[in-house]
Amino acid sequence: MRFFENNFGRRHVYVFMAMWLAFTVLTYLGADAGADKSEHSQRVWKTTASAITGPIAGAVVRDFQGCCLGFSISLLPFCGGALLIGALVQVIRLPFGTFSGAVRVTAWSLGLLLWFLGIPVSFLHAFS
Repeated sequence: MRFFENNFGRRHVYVFMAMWLAFTVLTYLGADAGADKSEHSQRVWKTTASAITGPIAGAVVRDFQGCCLGFSISLLPFCGGALLIGALVQVIRLPFGTFSGAVRVTAWSLGLLLWFLGIPVSFLHAFS
């Protein structure tokens, strides 16, 4: 009996791409509204490109200022843990077969959502 299996498929890629695109747009809008006026466009584009890093985007928008970096790093166990659990559900054999596909996509979606929700939470600190 195998305990590990690969269940990543097209649906997982579609969910990832949709969330990444949505949060990249939201990151751009948030950074454009809240970034300092000095080197504004450069900072906005760096922050937008860092959307994939989840909660670290708050530190990027403030050019890795000490308190913002510390706050972003403090979010990593929560956001990263959710993403890790969502990914583990994809590779661990589930004891039931009927709804396992729906459970896997839901876990993946929630893990990604909590990872990307670290961006606005880190922005709340960075822009306060």
